[in-house]
Amino acid sequence: TALTSSDPNRKAAQCLMNATKRDGTFTFAECKKDKPEKDETQNCGNHLKPLEDADMAGTGPYEEKYYKGYPMGNATNPDHLPAVNVKACVAPCCIKAAAAGEGKQRVARRNAANLTDIHNLKEKCITPNRTDDGYIVYEGSLFIKHFHVQAQCAEGYKGKAMITPCSKSGQPYKISGCTPKLCLTPPELEKQDYQVSEHSLEMRFFSVMAQCKGLGKAVVKQCKSDMEPYVIFGCLPFTCTTNKTSADDGYQVFEASKRLDSWDVTATCAPGFEGTAKVNKCEKPLTAYTLSGCSPIKCAMAVHEELRDYDVTVTDMHVPTFSVDVKCKGVAEAGVVPAAVPCFKSNEPFKLKNCKP
Repeated sequence: TALTSSDPNRKAAQCLMNATKRDGTFTFAECKKDKPEKDETQNCGNHLKPLEDADMAGTGPYEEKYYKGYPMGNATNPDHLPAVNVKACVAPCCIKAAAAGEGKQRVARRNAANLTDIHNLKEKCITPNRTDDGYIVYEGSLFIKHFHVQAQCAEGYKGKAMITPCSKSGQPYKISGCTPKLCLTPPELEKQDYQVSEHSLEMRFFSVMAQCKGLGKAVVKQCKSDMEPYVIFGCLPFTCTTNKTSADDGYQVFEASKRLDSWDVTATCAPGFEGTAKVNKCEKPLTAYTLSGCSPIKCAMAVHEELRDYDVTVTDMHVPTFSVDVKCKGVAEAGVVPAAVPCFKSNEPFKLKNCKP
């Protein structure tokens, strides 16, 4: 009796399970043979829907998957051609019961084996839920008995992809071995003129934003190799400059840091100057800071009592440039010369010494 089901997959399954109903159901060339070249369970026992199986040569889905746009007869590329051919797989279903010639006892054994295989082949792993794109995966078969899954690390990842089959049906297989390639953060000294936001240092998803603290235009370049620092450039130094003038001679300056974001410049009045030294930070990067608060000490004339024993010629009574010429009216002290001694505060008289009264 012919199989009358309109579902070709059901036909194939019934043929595999019931040899007495094989009567030329399919129209492949193999149906003209008295005996199939391959046992029906040898290569296709795990293909429960052979006519829809994209990995069985000779089917429409196979042609769509591997040879889209090419005639079926030209689909002979050995790099993609699977070992199983659907025509050879279902050919036994074309053979009439009399042509099978194997006897009822062998048919019964064969049917029992098929039932066991079909049960076993329902056992399959499932695809794991992956939260990253670190792998390129090819799932040839998820059935545990014929498990075939291959993987490699995706671009931007390193390592060796490893696939571990599940131990029970319905569980996901495991995939591991690939880790992201990373860029490193440059030294702090290279980033000091920038405001940097590092969103991701993974090479495949690299995302670092930067802007200048002062003048310029920040540019960030991804690293070229794993574990190398990314490159950042384009900003001018975020510092004040030193522009020393003659007016600054009255100061002793200590420059620990001229950077505007870590400013540390202090000053005191130099000898011969008085006041409170003040350092004025620059308002814009790369302009000079200024100093203020110190002025030269200026002495007053020596007291009258001292002047009676000295001849004095005053040129400058400012302490930094103090210049007073002194001579004794009488006799100088033995072994010394007459001299004028500058004051320590403004408006104090300078002193005279080394002349005898």
